[in-house]
Amino acid sequence: MKLIQRTIYALRRHVEQIVDGVTGLLGQMRERLRSPSQPSLTSVKWLSSRTIRQEYFTDQFENNPEVFDKEFASTVDRKREEAEKQFWKVALVQITITGLMLLALVKATVNFSILGISASDAYKLRDFLLFCQAAVVSWSIVLQQYHHKLEDILAAWVKHNTQPDEARLPMLLRYFGPLETFNINILPYRRNQFHNPATKSVFRIYGTLRFLSAIGFASFTMLTPLIVAISVYRDPPNGWFSLTVVAYWTVVALFAVASAAINVFGVPYTDYSYVMKLAELQKSDAASHRRVLAEIKRTGQLADF
Repeated sequence: MKLIQRTIYALRRHVEQIVDGVTGLLGQMRERLRSPSQPSLTSVKWLSSRTIRQEYFTDQFENNPEVFDKEFASTVDRKREEAEKQFWKVALVQITITGLMLLALVKATVNFSILGISASDAYKLRDFLLFCQAAVVSWSIVLQQYHHKLEDILAAWVKHNTQPDEARLPMLLRYFGPLETFNINILPYRRNQFHNPATKSVFRIYGTLRFLSAIGFASFTMLTPLIVAISVYRDPPNGWFSLTVVAYWTVVALFAVASAAINVFGVPYTDYSYVMKLAELQKSDAASHRRVLAEIKRTGQLADF
């Protein structure tokens, strides 16, 4: 009987300790919710390399106007035109190779040939076509990045030298190609004319059709090599050579995705602008720096100074 009483007493004590711990934890959580949370002195911004380069080039043009002149812009424009011509030639070769790869995938239902290569021949050359496609894509990435750098210089040049802002659009059309200017739509010239429901519907339909067309082209250029790579991996026509080609194509595909993420879509960067401002304030006025920190702690918001 005494053993049972001792066991009940021990269990009761453990339960009381657990309840006290949970109560204390809930109290701390309530205090944290009531008190203002401390804001982060840094922020995360998604930026592409193109955006960063254009900002850098714009600062250089503003800080060194005597170094960069019209002759500099003309030279960069000539290089851009040469790079653009090379890029389109490489893109045409890439599309041709992708077409041959698509021909290899539909070998059982067609009886025609492209450039003297029939569907059955293309199927036997899948690993060779996959290697050629990977090599062309890797070189096109190099050309595209070079072309983008030259375009970023010219975009910053136009931004620096063209006023007002409305005049920048025709200036950008002077330098940029069809892909960069494809999405540009201009309202009727007079400022008191706007889209009505009918024109809005037309442009929505136009935007939907444009999006579907882009999806179709992207599916052709990206899914076709992927399916061919899978077929070569599952049925390698030349043993280890075919598997090596698949591995090389995979590396190039990942390189293309990483390049697009960094240069076009953007990656997260940590912005230390506010921290640097606080550091400068601490050096110039320590008392104001302490007041700003006290205000941030009291209000839970970044103070403007």
